[in-house]
Amino acid sequence: MKKLKLIILFFVILALFLIIHNVSNAATEYTYSDTEQGVEWTYELDDNNNVINLKCNTSTKTGTIVIPSTIDGKTVISLKDGNLLEDNGAFMYFSGLTGITIPDTITTIGDYAFYNCTGLKNITVPNSVTKIGDSAFQNCSGITSVTLSENLTSIGSYAFAGCSGLKSISIPDSVTEIGSSAFKNCSGLKDLTLSKNLTKISAGSFEGCTGLTSVIIPDSVTTIIGNDTYYPNVGAFKDCKNLEKILIPDTVASIGEYAFYGCDKLTIYGNDGMTSKEYAEEHSISFDYIANWDKEDSGSDITSPTVEKIEVTYDSVKDYDKDTNKNMYILPSNAKIVINVYFSEVVEGTSVPTLTIKFGDGKNIEVKEGAISGSTITYIYTVKSTDKGIMSTVSYSGGNLTDAAGNKATLSCPALRIQYSSGDFVYANGTITNPDDNNNSNNNNNNGSNNNGSNNNNSNTDNKNEDGKDDTTASGKLPQTGLSITLSLVIVVLITGCIFAYIKFKNLKDI
Repeated sequence: MKKLKLIILFFVILALFLIIHNVSNAATEYTYSDTEQGVEWTYELDDNNNVINLKCNTSTKTGTIVIPSTIDGKTVISLKDGNLLEDNGAFMYFSGLTGITIPDTITTIGDYAFYNCTGLKNITVPNSVTKIGDSAFQNCSGITSVTLSENLTSIGSYAFAGCSGLKSISIPDSVTEIGSSAFKNCSGLKDLTLSKNLTKISAGSFEGCTGLTSVIIPDSVTTIIGNDTYYPNVGAFKDCKNLEKILIPDTVASIGEYAFYGCDKLTIYGNDGMTSKEYAEEHSISFDYIANWDKEDSGSDITSPTVEKIEVTYDSVKDYDKDTNKNMYILPSNAKIVINVYFSEVVEGTSVPTLTIKFGDGKNIEVKEGAISGSTITYIYTVKSTDKGIMSTVSYSGGNLTDAAGNKATLSCPALRIQYSSGDFVYANGTITNPDDNNNSNNNNNNGSNNNGSNNNNSNTDNKNEDGKDDTTASGKLPQTGLSITLSLVIVVLITGCIFAYIKFKNLKDI
């Protein structure tokens, strides 16, 4: 019996020790009001009294923000990690942010730090930074240029994915690893220089980079991933449809199945007896020798870029009602339509052509403001109350678009259709046709439009509540004690065991 008492006492002491130890070491979150910039910061301190997990809490701030290098004499060394569930990255969803100054005291840019900061234009990552976290700049579509740290060693998954405005990137030789899908769908990317110490091209690293035409793989690379356990059917350069030539050195011993899937214009440059040639032959891809890489073509490019198709993107209509009887999406006034004009090759220019559209038998509407991104020009049009009927293209003219060889683009105007839903039309300010109950259909259409607006408002409200939540404790801790969930469960188990042992001891004593 004495031995059992000692065991119970041991468990109780252990549980109390863990509770006291964890509470004493729970991270404390501090607040700093930056009156000069009109923003509020929250942060924590590490064991060396450095500022870590710095987060800006003023999401309404627009323009440029300067990240402080010190706060109350303490050095700022890292930005707060975030995730999509908690919406808590350092500057996550700051759409009004157009510029950011990162001090040379920062060593780490956390996960989702600048996620969806669509207004950012130019980024300079100081040489003090050694790591850029997952999705750190994902969907920052306004970024046109990035200067990376010369001491950077790691670029996380999806770090710059969706940065469609990014035109060129030079990855410093200090980088040995690029995360999966790091530059996925950077459709405006034309110039790519890879690190000379890179060992592999990860799954999806440059997937959907339709602006790329030529890439040189450095001799340090041994693997180009095209399919793996965590990213099935994802290729390093998958769907780079304008990629014409890639140099693959003899050091590359493995090329994944989907590495160049959808690269229909590609010629692989390699050597006999190497993986490059074997892969090209197995996948019916044109092959040439590395010795001919710099050799001038016997002829010159005389092919003009042509319009392949004009489509309204599915994302711009999917939230509105659809008349299945007539294969039409019904768009109300003030709905924004995103129209993409796709060319046969990458185009460039200082002015875009004018896209003329109309609704039904209405007047011609000239859409002049467009953005060039690789082989795509994107226009945005807001539906007016006077627009009624099926949307169609009228003409496409003007601008000074050319390809890289200087051939002037040939402009044409194919039928407008919905992306991913060939045959579906866009109809402005109409009603849904339902032979059984026409009145109910009309009401449903109006309610659908109103609900769409309501849902958007609710979404905004949710975000606001999330930004305004009480963040006085560190992320991942219980509010009162600062205990981690895992440790709390362990303590509960220990205490339960103690109680069980005590009851058993008591029962034995009674016997």
